[in-house]
Amino acid sequence: MTNYSQRVIAHHAAEAEKFFSILKNQGVVSGEFNDSFWSYRGHRILFIELNSSTEVREHSTLLSKLAGKIGRCYAIHNIILKVSPELAVSRNNAYRWLARKIGGKDSSWSALPRSLLNATVQDIAAQFTPATTYHRAGGISNFVSFLNNLSLRIDGEDRRYLDRFVKWKHNIRNPIRSSLDATTSEHKSRKQNLYEENLHIALGKARSKIVGAPELEPHPGYDRIRLEALTFAMALGLRVGEVCTLSKEAVKQDDGTGYHYSLVATEKGALPSATAIAEIWVDPIKEAYAYLLEACEPARQRAREIEDHGFDFVKHRLRLHRSQIPLNRNRTSQLLSLDLDPDEYFYIDEITACFQVTAKELTSGGTFYESLIELPRIAAAKLVIWLDDRFKHWDWSRFTKEYGGYRITWEDLANHSGASEACLRKAHWFFEDLKCMLESMRADEAFNPNSPKSSNQSVWQPLWGKLREKVLSQRGGRACVALDLSSFVAALKSRYAEYLSIHFKEEFGADGSKVGTGYEGKKIRHGVERKLSNHLIVVWDGQFTQRAGLGILPRPLDRADLYNYLSGKANKKTVFERLEILDNDSKPFSISPHQIRRWVTTALLRSGPSETAVDLWMGRSPRQTRHYDYRTAKERAEHVRQRYTRVNDIPDDFLGRSVMRWRSKGMEEEQIEVLVTQKLKALHYTPWGTCSRELYITPCNKGLMCIRGFGTGDACESFQIDATDKKAKESITQMKQKYTTMLSTIDINHTLLANAILEELNTSEPLDQHILFAIDVIKGCDAALESYRKAESTS
Repeated sequence: MTNYSQRVIAHHAAEAEKFFSILKNQGVVSGEFNDSFWSYRGHRILFIELNSSTEVREHSTLLSKLAGKIGRCYAIHNIILKVSPELAVSRNNAYRWLARKIGGKDSSWSALPRSLLNATVQDIAAQFTPATTYHRAGGISNFVSFLNNLSLRIDGEDRRYLDRFVKWKHNIRNPIRSSLDATTSEHKSRKQNLYEENLHIALGKARSKIVGAPELEPHPGYDRIRLEALTFAMALGLRVGEVCTLSKEAVKQDDGTGYHYSLVATEKGALPSATAIAEIWVDPIKEAYAYLLEACEPARQRAREIEDHGFDFVKHRLRLHRSQIPLNRNRTSQLLSLDLDPDEYFYIDEITACFQVTAKELTSGGTFYESLIELPRIAAAKLVIWLDDRFKHWDWSRFTKEYGGYRITWEDLANHSGASEACLRKAHWFFEDLKCMLESMRADEAFNPNSPKSSNQSVWQPLWGKLREKVLSQRGGRACVALDLSSFVAALKSRYAEYLSIHFKEEFGADGSKVGTGYEGKKIRHGVERKLSNHLIVVWDGQFTQRAGLGILPRPLDRADLYNYLSGKANKKTVFERLEILDNDSKPFSISPHQIRRWVTTALLRSGPSETAVDLWMGRSPRQTRHYDYRTAKERAEHVRQRYTRVNDIPDDFLGRSVMRWRSKGMEEEQIEVLVTQKLKALHYTPWGTCSRELYITPCNKGLMCIRGFGTGDACESFQIDATDKKAKESITQMKQKYTTMLSTIDINHTLLANAILEELNTSEPLDQHILFAIDVIKGCDAALESYRKAESTS
């Protein structure tokens, strides 16, 4: 690495640290600049070496010093660009793959050889699916662009961090594009992995079993809350995040029409929408809505309590319970022997009496282990309290008897302190030492009120201080542990902040949002309720575990709650395994929640609406629906045939003009329908329209130049224009602009070329062929765009 490179990265690392401080003050990120991870909108950006775990553990190895600097600069760069937390984490993970490949070779960072970049992508491809590999490679490409632009002006010249400009492409084809053709192996594989034709049957059986036999649930709501939540996904095609953020006012009915609709905070940048509920789904949605309102109300109330008064409810409930059932002498002695305020420490059975938690969570290794404090044995604590009073007041004469000299027996100690004599004699860790000290005090006449030595307490108090520690040294066990209330509340606050950070995708701390005040979202997407108490689905933190206690904290429904519940890939027992709901291969169903959205999309397309209408209803960008279309090529063709057999508004393409010509010649409609059916046996997508060629039998012989010659006798017979496909129109417009620009570089006056001059072009010359090709494409684009204009003028 050159000296210039070192100076460039040192400068940018210092600037990144300044920006980090600003972003932290704004509540955008949490942590410290040199920490092993930052929290960004509820997600972790890691600066540890890549391994099989995404968790930061004590043994996690930090990235090398240089890799850490570059990684932090890159993370700040992405955060300043306001990328989504998911994208920031994805890019960070791609960068860490590259960091692992580079290892300790610092010089490779500034050299960044293409061979190393290619090898990194190969490593990723060996472990992940083509889709993940494509996205990781895209992240590395973005990082390379970042390094290419990393520079600093030194001695009047701009110096780059990299030794040279790195021009690199990963050359990995987007696997989604190849899956659009229903005849490809990629489409078949994608369908097998991402689409389940019978998922509605699986979910229906699961819900039927749970409603019919609620005792199958480990505790109320364990299954049914999630199954009812999935009703919204089935009826409305919602994304998982949209289900998790449904409002308490999610279901409405229009007073004028009587139609039902749902208010949805749409993800992916779209504005919130009122989505109509199909009549067939009205009753299931209303039933699910009513159940969720009632079942989630206790957790919802706890969320409202936290929003209004913070975590005061913990102290209030515990102290109310303490006032009704005060501490007995045994427990008071245990706390006082350690100088602990009984009002600030509570026993496990007191916690479990006030909240829905189990003793297991409050013991060693449990959720709140850090809040535990071990207490001494009861007999030892009682003895210490009594002896402390004696050494403080030096009033031994009140408790001693003359047995051939003033002394205290073990029976006296037990009687006066309240400790069991049997327990004291079994206290092997201090019994002999205490016995020796008391015997020494007797011999020194410390207990004799008539002896001048009886007032010599300064000799014995230091000795007792040392022995006292020994008496109290044996601690812990079932009856000898308490929770530090302040530490317990701090742990609850930290956990609650984590729940809200992930849900609202912003940073929360112990006292609420870091960009404002209180436990409510401040920088959330449009349509999401700011307060958790206004969400429809609010559950307890132990709602979806099989332990007995539901927990203390409310929390939102999380994506993992649904993925772990439905998908066997989560390595947890799914609802289908528990309830023995099997597919056609006699295996438990395993589905992803997002497969529901794919299932709904395909069902909608089969029912008749145009692709554009489905795009709008599902909250997608134009043409995105076709990525979720799992109809066969023949099914797609059947859907399109109706456009050519109707009386008016026939598409102005080869097949449409053929239909008009057949009709003008008096051909029977039944014969026309046969010909259309014969022509439209299959249908595939192209960027500019659709193709009816059966590509698996007769591959395209036009080089996929669908537009060239459109509107003329040379047009492709298999290409159709869809006047509702606005994205295709945009692609055609862009193609025209591209070829117009290309043609202008050949002849700036190309638009003035007369037909006579065009006829003189020699089709055997490469340049002339190029000019003719470009002109044909532009004319085809014009003809296709004219079809759109005609369709728009008649609509």
